[in-house]
Amino acid sequence: MTIDDNKVVSISYQLYCGEGDDIELMEEATAEEPETFKVGNGEMLDKFEEQLIGLKKGDSFDIYVEPQDAYGEWSEDNVKTFPKTTFLCDGEIDEEELYEGNAIMMLNEDDEECPALVTSVTKDEVTLDFNHPLADERLHFVGKVIDVKW
Repeated sequence: MTIDDNKVVSISYQLYCGEGDDIELMEEATAEEPETFKVGNGEMLDKFEEQLIGLKKGDSFDIYVEPQDAYGEWSEDNVKTFPKTTFLCDGEIDEEELYEGNAIMMLNEDDEECPALVTSVTKDEVTLDFNHPLADERLHFVGKVIDVKW
């Protein structure tokens, strides 16, 4: 059976980012603990799924997904600075949560959770980067189709 829309697919893979001497393994799904998803359900990147179409159990793949088809280009517009008072909870600021490099969850205007990376903390302000951690990255998936089901 070949991979097509609405098929349940299990794959093992390694996801690499970077170029030249700066290539990094970002994520891995093993044959023992594969990534399983339904094609066309929006669980995986569309451009990734498109390149799996037609493969069958046992086939290997070597797939690149460009930034614009993955998590987009990094944008300065997605970096915001807030008064530290924005982080008041029960009248206090949890200083242990607000440190450079920490990933925190924020609520947007629609009360949906949005992950953000703390990039700067001063006495009065906190700067957050709302870009996806893989923004600007060309994704390179190397893997194997473990199973294909209805």
